[in-house]
Amino acid sequence: MLKVKLNKLFPEESLRAIWPAIAVLLATLIISIFITEFTYVAGMKALWIVFLRFFRFLIVLLFPLLMLSFVCGRINQMLNRGNGRIVQLGVMKDYALTPSKMWLIRPLQGIALIMLLASKFITVLQLYTHSIHNTVILPPAQFDPWRLVVVTIIFAVTSLLLSALWTLDDLGIRYFNSKTKEIKMAGKYLGLLLPVFFGFYGIINLFEQYEQLEAIQYTIQMVIIFYPPFVIFGVVHNYYIRKRESILLEQLGAEPYTVTINNKGMNVTKV
Repeated sequence: MLKVKLNKLFPEESLRAIWPAIAVLLATLIISIFITEFTYVAGMKALWIVFLRFFRFLIVLLFPLLMLSFVCGRINQMLNRGNGRIVQLGVMKDYALTPSKMWLIRPLQGIALIMLLASKFITVLQLYTHSIHNTVILPPAQFDPWRLVVVTIIFAVTSLLLSALWTLDDLGIRYFNSKTKEIKMAGKYLGLLLPVFFGFYGIINLFEQYEQLEAIQYTIQMVIIFYPPFVIFGVVHNYYIRKRESILLEQLGAEPYTVTINNKGMNVTKV
């Protein structure tokens, strides 16, 4: 009965895609309770801290999805002007929940981007106040409302940026210049490479005052903490895009085009 109800909410492939997140979450819980301190918690209090932390991050990541239509409308206004047009190439559309994309690439994009934004956001705040420390991203020993606000903002901005890039990628959106007949990737490599590369720079900045082994330890623990919510966020985002494809395409102003290659070169035509 429970399986039937879940399948009504999400396709079975989506439910299968989240198992690494559940496995990491349960492993964190077991290690923290029965073995040693892990991801900054230990003992029976891990029963509620681990789950509370997970659901708090997940909710902040998912909430900005409600603004995705608005973001697509702003992309429409920025790119659909002059000779430039946002187009959808059906052959480029990709909703596949492949392990490499959903369990590795996209979670790492999110984690790296969070580290980058954290380093930049904290640097800006330090110009106005000396009370914020560059390790604010780490879980505190006790509740800190200021840290809660900072981390929530960083997660929300990360969610919006990744949602926009993933949407362009999944829907097969490309940028077409009607004058030169060139088609450019709107989000493919930008969304794949930039968060990961610059995220490593953010990690170095966040933990630069620590010894190398200590910094590595902090980094690994943060990756483990952030991994489960980002896996589920990626899967829910995929499902959300599928269900609202027509609405998002309308907001983007993206018309369906097809690309054919012949002896004269590449021909781009409207479907």
